[in-house]
Amino acid sequence: MLIMNIKAMRKIPVFPGLVVLIACLCLAQACKKKNEETSASGTGNVPVVQTVGFNKVLLNTVDFNGNVTDDGGSFVTVRGFCYSSTVQNPTILDSRVENGIGAGTFTVTLTGMKGQTMYHVRAFATNSNGTGYGSSFAVQTIDSILFDVNGRSYPVIQIGSQVWMGSNLKVWKFNDGKVIQSYGNPFVWDTLVIPAMTWYNDNGYMDTTWGCLYNWYAVNTGKLAPAGWHVPTDSEWTTLVDYLGGNEVAGGLMKSTGIMGTGNGLWASPNLGATNSSRFGGLPAGDRGHEGNYYDLNQFGSFWTSTEKDVSYAWYRMLSYNNAAARRTYDNKTFGFSVRCIRD
Repeated sequence: MLIMNIKAMRKIPVFPGLVVLIACLCLAQACKKKNEETSASGTGNVPVVQTVGFNKVLLNTVDFNGNVTDDGGSFVTVRGFCYSSTVQNPTILDSRVENGIGAGTFTVTLTGMKGQTMYHVRAFATNSNGTGYGSSFAVQTIDSILFDVNGRSYPVIQIGSQVWMGSNLKVWKFNDGKVIQSYGNPFVWDTLVIPAMTWYNDNGYMDTTWGCLYNWYAVNTGKLAPAGWHVPTDSEWTTLVDYLGGNEVAGGLMKSTGIMGTGNGLWASPNLGATNSSRFGGLPAGDRGHEGNYYDLNQFGSFWTSTEKDVSYAWYRMLSYNNAAARRTYDNKTFGFSVRCIRD
């Protein structure tokens, strides 16, 4: 900006043409500044593009949708999304992913993003006149570690289109801070119709490896999972099992590998079909069943769904040491089973 001495200016004759010239120069500079992020050449029309929005956020991955509604009178040679964790209105000089040419809708998958980070993302489209941009969207990515209300940590895994907790829930408080009641007396446990939790054999040290066991009434409160997560429905479990090949083989892909007595194996022999290729890390944490007794440690892993069958029973999934299946079945709501959470 040119700054002149005011007294000196008083001595300079003012001509109408000069005033117009100065005004035009200032306007041109302002227009250049305004348009530098939408047009590279400064001539003609750049494309009109919309940032439609994003689909479900997965682990370090986000699918964004865009739409080139007007090519600006010149063919769109490249389109896509640009993004940044530091700039609110990113441009093609920042990180970008391209997808396709011409007008119309398009989708871009942004991958390799940092966990637990706020990104600003917007669509772009380029023709011979320059680059046009859509509105900027802010999106928060998922961290690879999840913490519950007790400060206990869990790995976070992505399986297909779902994001799961990678180990059994081991919280002894609801997410509102209220303590979940634990009942050691087996006869009391067997009659409960209120939320309750326990540790296998009433041993509080068991939860480090195995997690806790919960009756279905605790699941039904909707307060077991950390904020932004929930206990999966029967339908969400079905989505997982179907993605892994169906009931008869999915269990093998979900079970941790190894056999008792060999290294760090926790499953009874033969632990058929176990590969853990899904990274679910399913464990045989046993259960608390009839008359409040404990059963099946090292043999079966049973996981509640949030879906009830009827007034007395609810659905769950079971992994077994002697087959590769992920069985869908139901049992009494008073039973104590493991819980895995899924992201909202």
